[in-house]
Amino acid sequence: MADNKNAGKRKAGPLDTLPPICGGAFVTSVIMYPVDVVRAICMANPGTGAGAALKGFLEVHGVMGFVKQGLVAEVTRASISRAIKFFMQPIVHRNLYGKPETQGTPVSKGLAGAIGTVPEVIAISPLENIKLAAQLDKDGRFAGSADIAKHIMKTRGF
Repeated sequence: MADNKNAGKRKAGPLDTLPPICGGAFVTSVIMYPVDVVRAICMANPGTGAGAALKGFLEVHGVMGFVKQGLVAEVTRASISRAIKFFMQPIVHRNLYGKPETQGTPVSKGLAGAIGTVPEVIAISPLENIKLAAQLDKDGRFAGSADIAKHIMKTRGF
């Protein structure tokens, strides 16, 4: 009788987790973008506090500056980053230890997460460079993310 209850049900696989991971990654990216802009400004201008950086940014660019200063590159980068990280960790854990991460130790989960970060770094590094260039483009030198990507390819290569 118990076997009939489970008949026709398939076991969830790693790809089943991808849609909610991607959705959560996208929402988090959009919410965190203004914080990332302030962080980039503070890094580019040592000694500038977060409040002063935000105020200065809004005075120069207005609220729409958040959209114009690399929003697409950052949301894309952060969404891909988080999606890869959270998608790869359980796969790496199962391959390393032969059991799901739910049965792992904090150390095994941490190591699986660290190793699962390697493809994330490879995938997002170019987007991180584009995003930072857009956020720090005070003179309006670039027309957008595609223009920045072309400039980076010309001046630094792949």
